[in-house]
Amino acid sequence: MTRRFQGLGVSPGVAIGQVYLLHTDSLPVVPYPIPPERVQDEVEQFHQAREQAREELREIKERVQAELGDSYAGILDAQLLILDDPSLVDGTVTRIKVGRVGAQWALKEVVAEHIRRFDAIDDEYMRERGGDLSDVHRRLQRLLSGQVASGERLPDGPKVVVAHSLVPSDAMTLAREDVVGLVTDVGGKTSHTAILAQALSVPAAAGLRDISQQVRPGDSIILDGETGEVQLLPDEAQTLQATQRRKAW
Repeated sequence: MTRRFQGLGVSPGVAIGQVYLLHTDSLPVVPYPIPPERVQDEVEQFHQAREQAREELREIKERVQAELGDSYAGILDAQLLILDDPSLVDGTVTRIKVGRVGAQWALKEVVAEHIRRFDAIDDEYMRERGGDLSDVHRRLQRLLSGQVASGERLPDGPKVVVAHSLVPSDAMTLAREDVVGLVTDVGGKTSHTAILAQALSVPAAAGLRDISQQVRPGDSIILDGETGEVQLLPDEAQTLQATQRRKAW
């Protein structure tokens, strides 16, 4: 049976394809006490992770600049600045030293405070910029845990990427693949989903609440980026109608 979901159209056009579910689950982080002699080691690990993150972001920025242009690449500058933000850096180091906790937990606590402040901002554009901080946080946590960046490839064929949210570092993964549409649970017209979709010139809808929990990889899906409507498991007549709308567009 066809299921319909209504969101906000953030990049016009009609997309027909199969669901590619992009998982961005946070890495599990738990607090653990560290002995006094290990405190400085944790601080150094945090700074090393920042340097590694800086190199990764610079590389991504160069590739994005080459493939998507200066406009989108500029978003990565915000993340490079976050890596040196005193409230993030000094706050994390202080929590490590005073609380005698691991760098991962100290960082998580500091970022959580900042995210709460972003969430409380009335201005939608500024509120959405909290996604940059979340992206940096995810990168730093991966580096602190010793995990390498995922090299996962998307399956062949037209794909509509479905995710809870999209972040700037997703740009290169999506730009090189046969992605015909983007759908996210959260976000609006100024979100990274909208900016990324416009840079890639693909239809997109945001603000569909929990659609990432309602779909399965490989499900057939139709997206209308003008109205924000998504049809899951459409029948032949609906697919034909969408094909005609896409040709007209």
